[in-house]
Amino acid sequence: MIERFDWSDAASRKAALARPRGRDDAALLASVSAIVADIRLRGWPALVEQAERIDAAAPELVAVAPFAEQARRSFPSATQSAVALAVRNIE
Repeated sequence: MIERFDWSDAASRKAALARPRGRDDAALLASVSAIVADIRLRGWPALVEQAERIDAAAPELVAVAPFAEQARRSFPSATQSAVALAVRNIE
């Protein structure tokens, strides 16, 4: 269910922008840290296991390279040059 907020009401705005509960929950933080560590260590197989455990569904690989290439080709040449420079600066 979608929760609606009255943005003109200060209390409603504060509730909408509040930090999520659980940020101080040591057990929750440990659990999330373990999931991230597992995925960093074992990669895709760990991600699949965690997704099946948490979401009851395996993630699907989506080939994004063709879409990314199409998007890059649609950029003006100045933008393409700026991106190429940023990549060189990072490498």
